[in-house]
Amino acid sequence: MNLPDNFTTQDSLVKYPAGDTVTWHLRAPSSAAFDTAEISCWIYDLNRGDSAEASTVQSIPIRAVDAARLNLTASIVGPQSSLDGIIEPGGHLVFQAIVRNLGQAGVSSGRLELSTGRTDMTIIENPIRDFYVDIPLSWTINVPNEEIPLPIPIWVTIEADPVEENTNLPAHVVDDSAGVTIVVRELYPKLILSNISGHSGSVVKGQSVDFVSFELQNHDFGGNFAIDISGLTFRLRSTPQVAASEIFSFASLVSDSRTLNAIDLSDSAIVFSTTDTIRMEASAQVPFTLTLGIRPDVAIRDFSVGFGANLVQAVIIENGLATEQVNAISIHGEAADWQGDPTMILEPNFTASLSSYPNPFSPQTGTTIGYYLPTASDLEIRIFTLLGELVWTKTISSAEPLGTAGLHTGSNALSWNATNDLGREIRSGVYICLVRNLTSGEEAKFKIAVVK
Repeated sequence: MNLPDNFTTQDSLVKYPAGDTVTWHLRAPSSAAFDTAEISCWIYDLNRGDSAEASTVQSIPIRAVDAARLNLTASIVGPQSSLDGIIEPGGHLVFQAIVRNLGQAGVSSGRLELSTGRTDMTIIENPIRDFYVDIPLSWTINVPNEEIPLPIPIWVTIEADPVEENTNLPAHVVDDSAGVTIVVRELYPKLILSNISGHSGSVVKGQSVDFVSFELQNHDFGGNFAIDISGLTFRLRSTPQVAASEIFSFASLVSDSRTLNAIDLSDSAIVFSTTDTIRMEASAQVPFTLTLGIRPDVAIRDFSVGFGANLVQAVIIENGLATEQVNAISIHGEAADWQGDPTMILEPNFTASLSSYPNPFSPQTGTTIGYYLPTASDLEIRIFTLLGELVWTKTISSAEPLGTAGLHTGSNALSWNATNDLGREIRSGVYICLVRNLTSGEEAKFKIAVVK
């Protein structure tokens, strides 16, 4: 036998056949040879002893190739919106793994196993599957229908190594696992409306009142998007329905960074707009307070203010550019929709301002007795049955909070839970409430109904 360059054998190059077959064990060079070499051999007739009479030379073409080296990679291949690893709640992704042979020697098939970092993620296909080199395997994975702020790993592992065909030994594996990390959240931020607190009770003509306060939050887990607010709109309801300008002398909206004045009170809406937008960075939470000035000459007796899905005019900012509009929603994903309680408009004097809310009422809810004091005053409140029997008495000093000058409604009003002076719950029925201003000498009475 004649060996190509750099090939070796521990066998003798000359062999004497004992039968029909002669075998040599060859070792290839340590590095791959890119040119085809030939192993040649010929047969001498030892009886003749003449090489010239040897049979025709037989040649076998061979090449020395690199041993198999397997490299496992993984990636997200779909859908398009998931390629960056951000998956919407309730959505899915297509995870793909491929084993490539960085060498040249052939290998058999092997086995991959897919795993996820959460048990509530559903793998549609069998997570354990056979693979062939250079042929990708894909899995569809459904994610939970809720936002998950922490990164979630997804990875695949070679569980059964392929065998190198020319050695029958396990192929060398460079990387036996690969994976990706995902985050389950909305692709774009939400504008969350929360902590709504509305004015309750009555207002006095000429008074300014903080009517409703609320908070808006840029709910963006990834921290990639800002939100620009350019306007807010509130709706007005009254009986009869009138323009906002007939009730309010002004309307202002205060945030933590500025004060906006209403640009339009001509319709049944209170409209704020600004070209200098209110920027909300990722996760920012901004409080707002709507203040209304009641006209001294207002003609109607009651109104309410609220808002709907068009409360906020805002856009999402991505890489410095406005991408799409966003509406305010509740933490539960519902469209913004709130309407304040009806607000009575009272004359700016003591007797005309007396009221109770709610009326009728139950002992469980209680009621409030509201009034307006031009100056700090001492008060006496008495409640009688229709037959004149005294049920409950309350005195208030001008030094107490309930005796100070101003409007006392809502949380600033006097509370009564339908009990008598002994603390016992009274019967259902109609009662007379007599309120006396001991400082000015004024007094007035009205009826209160208790229902159970």
